[in-house]
Amino acid sequence: MLQTKPELMINGESPLSVGGIDRLFVLCYDESVSESKLNQLSSGLYLNISFDKSPGKELFERRIENYNKVKKDLRRKKIITLIIKGYN
Repeated sequence: MLQTKPELMINGESPLSVGGIDRLFVLCYDESVSESKLNQLSSGLYLNISFDKSPGKELFERRIENYNKVKKDLRRKKIITLIIKGYN
């Protein structure tokens, strides 16, 4: 799929970023998915941590687990996620 142009692409801060310098790119190859639907689907990549009191390392590991799980689900829907480290 990466050798063809995606139907939609969105980007933002990586859900695994420390310091806000890593970027997330979400590439959708399903023409039936709208931009709002893609935003909704990709929002699952971000673990809601607003009320979490876990230690830093444990919380980061949970963020990675969540990201990998959602990424796998998105891949089945012809949506690829890429994290570019240090992209500014």
